[in-house]
Amino acid sequence: GSALRYYGLLSLALAAAHAVLLPTIQRATSAAELDRLYADHFRLVLIFAPLVLAGAWLAGWVMPWIDRGRYPDAVPAFRILAASAVVSFALSPHVNLLMKLERFRFLLLLILVALGVDVALMLWLVPQYGATGAATATMIASACVNVPIYFESRKLRTG
Repeated sequence: GSALRYYGLLSLALAAAHAVLLPTIQRATSAAELDRLYADHFRLVLIFAPLVLAGAWLAGWVMPWIDRGRYPDAVPAFRILAASAVVSFALSPHVNLLMKLERFRFLLLLILVALGVDVALMLWLVPQYGATGAATATMIASACVNVPIYFESRKLRTG
């Protein structure tokens, strides 16, 4: 729960990126304009990623201080979730193009695959590794959605 609370703060940045990019991408009229939007977003990723990774590193000292050491598994779980947040921040805004082009079947398939992966990994990893296993399962399931979205978006923009 402690790691999830801090991860929620990182998710706010992702929500803000989507709130700005979705209408902008919906209005884009050319591939060049989309490329410029995604290039601008990539510059934000270059700022966001080091800040989050530095925060994940500092979490080893800050989280035990804030939580008074009550949740020792929170730090490694948060670090995994922070890495997942960087991947999501970098790749998930590409979903906006797929939504614009109404690739809903593709998105549904990804979500169903990710759900299956997440449930299977949770059943396997959580009993053995607790919060760290749950964070790992979440990161892998998230990647099962975001990585294919990124590649499909690139394919649609270049093809």
